Amino acid sequence: MNPPRGRRQLLYLVLDGLGDEPCADLDGLTPLGAARIPCLDGLARRGTTFRLDMRDRDGDVSTSYGQFALFGYGEDEALPQRGPVESAGIGVSLVDGDVAFRANWATFDERGRIVDRRAGRIREGAAELARALDGLRLGDEVRAIVRAGTEHRVALVLRGPGLGAGVRDTDPMHTITQPIPPLPLAASDPNDAASVLTVSKLARFQALSRDILRAHPVNLRRAERGLLPANGLLTRRAGFHVSIPTLEERFGLQGVAIAGGSTVTGVMQLLGCETVHMPKFTANVDTDLRGKLNQAVGGLASGADFVMVHVKALDILAHDRDPKGGVRFLEKLDAALRTILPQLPADMIIAVGADHSTSSETGDHSTTPPPALLCGPGVEADAALAFDEVSIERAGVKVVRGAEFFRVVREAMGHRHAGGTR
Repeated sequence: MNPPRGRRQLLYLVLDGLGDEPCADLDGLTPLGAARIPCLDGLARRGTTFRLDMRDRDGDVSTSYGQFALFGYGEDEALPQRGPVESAGIGVSLVDGDVAFRANWATFDERGRIVDRRAGRIREGAAELARALDGLRLGDEVRAIVRAGTEHRVALVLRGPGLGAGVRDTDPMHTITQPIPPLPLAASDPNDAASVLTVSKLARFQALSRDILRAHPVNLRRAERGLLPANGLLTRRAGFHVSIPTLEERFGLQGVAIAGGSTVTGVMQLLGCETVHMPKFTANVDTDLRGKLNQAVGGLASGADFVMVHVKALDILAHDRDPKGGVRFLEKLDAALRTILPQLPADMIIAVGADHSTSSETGDHSTTPPPALLCGPGVEADAALAFDEVSIERAGVKVVRGAEFFRVVREAMGHRHAGGTR
């Protein structure tokens, strides 16, 4: 299978949390500015650079929305919430009426305060913990479906009659504080009985799960080893299943996604892509970069219109306020990218994008537009001399929306399909 004549293939590198801000630990530079990345710098000099506005309609940024936007979705349409996305990525098929939550394993102290929102980014034993909670009966024919995702990530689904998805997050996004109790989004709306029912069932689930997790052998073993126990769950972004057109239906594109995290895998599966995951493709700093990129070369050789490679580590390092680690990882990534470029066809289009920026100074997501680039035949070079925030801003590069960036990418591929299937 080969792309239609006149169509170029795309290697799409998505670097989660790529944009940053000047860091004291780097003498006022960003990780991109401090890193020696000759390969990425060369692509920027030969191509066009961008700054991406990745905010959703509420002005927020997130991996889920950002991933949709990087593929042309989300300007004025309803997209699945993070809960259904996480469920898709973990392999939970939703039925009508299911309310899906993105959840975190978390560590609580004896007073019920959050010590760590990610339970030390737990890996070992997470599936056992999920099995202990899966199937909990919550009354009124409602039960819980629980599946472990990547590290601390969990898919929690409440299944039963009469449930609503208008539920607030219980994750306060901070530690050394009490979790937010389950509440309906519209607390003053007496007509939202369905969401009120969901709130009561979520509260019941949390109470039962705390007792089960406190005494679970996985957590007892973790305590013996000096590790943080995963003794509770924090929930976010409840939602129902939402049907959206696939990339083939909307743009006539068939692609392969290589990712380590369940969130991105969920987005790409909902977009109709083949997804590739191996144990060594983690959503962390220890991911096998060369393996991911070699897998991408194979996917392109098989004739896919595009292969997307998602890399999560920069976001994690920024959340951990480790900009020096970000520099080291960028240099490792650049070296891996340099090894595979000679294996790509000369007419290959290469795009580098980001779902959002993450600040190494605050440890939080940032609405600062992250950098992006597009390189390949027919792509005109702009004035940027390097791939970093300062160089791109000095070049006078305008800020574009993520969906607009994908339109430019598709045009570089020689692809102007606007709807229907091929």
